[in-house]
Amino acid sequence: MLKKSLALILAVLLTCPLCAYGAEKVNGEEAAAPAIWRIVAAYGPGDQCWDVQMPMLKELIERVTKGAVKVEMYEPDTLCAAADIPDAVANGTIQGAISSPNYNCQLVQAAYCETVPPFFVNTKEEMYDCFYNAGLDDFLYKHYYEAGLIYGGYAPAGSQALFTTFKVEKVDDLKGHIIRATSSNNDFYVACGASTATMAGGDIYMALKLGTIEGTQYSLPELVTMGFREVVKYCIPCVMAGSPQDFIFNIKAWEALPKETQGELRKALHEFFWTLYAASEKLEASVYDESTKYGVEFIELTKEQKAGFINVGKKLLVDMQDKYPSVAEGFKLVLDWNNKK
Repeated sequence: MLKKSLALILAVLLTCPLCAYGAEKVNGEEAAAPAIWRIVAAYGPGDQCWDVQMPMLKELIERVTKGAVKVEMYEPDTLCAAADIPDAVANGTIQGAISSPNYNCQLVQAAYCETVPPFFVNTKEEMYDCFYNAGLDDFLYKHYYEAGLIYGGYAPAGSQALFTTFKVEKVDDLKGHIIRATSSNNDFYVACGASTATMAGGDIYMALKLGTIEGTQYSLPELVTMGFREVVKYCIPCVMAGSPQDFIFNIKAWEALPKETQGELRKALHEFFWTLYAASEKLEASVYDESTKYGVEFIELTKEQKAGFINVGKKLLVDMQDKYPSVAEGFKLVLDWNNKK
């Protein structure tokens, strides 16, 4: 009898802490424990994807879902490598990510349409218009869903710059040089006469230092935060207003939310564009002074000089429609938008 009593007391003591965890009362009823979403950043410390965007994304999701979701943040190469993010999100190993079309295109061919050619978009207003008014976001959502992912929206990181060890003022200046590029921008720089290399963000600094590559397209603040100012000589500060990054989520985790919450979260992620862009602009404010100290020369192209690159981009979008016929609509959408603006 004594043994049974002790066993009963022990069981009660062990279960009470479990009952207390997540057992808050809402209107007199016990609330469900929050769902845990493990979200991975494609780029780690030093990149604003991790330093700035991830904490802001965590706050937004937890606020919009009213605490129904708790976000755990992970750097790349913890739960999975950056290149494996799309598959990990699709199979539920993780519930979401700030990812990149550079990785997503392995699973979603439409991701090639997501990387707008350099110089096509020169302001944040234009980028928002292309995605959310011209229909690119809806196109991507459909194709990402068919591939097993929720496309949450575009994740801008301010001005995308071109950092180089040689001076670039016209298309022909790229001939014979090696540029680190991602997704369909690989095709763009090849069309300009360059060779391209694909590598993780964390490998770029050393590749530039060693001469393995001679340039990279990357967001402007990283000229300072990732130390690129130490290994490049020139910078075109804005070849694209935005960045080839996005939010992706696991379908089951997303659809476990109430329909109303799904709609509110998708809308909030779209409007999140402006908040993230503003954060990037704050980071950009000191980049010019901090980098000129290292001898970096900033190059502002004229309208005529930009036109040469834009013409390459237009031809590329036509060619990409033939190269990827199943998602030709996406390339045409971007081309039509640019022709009308």
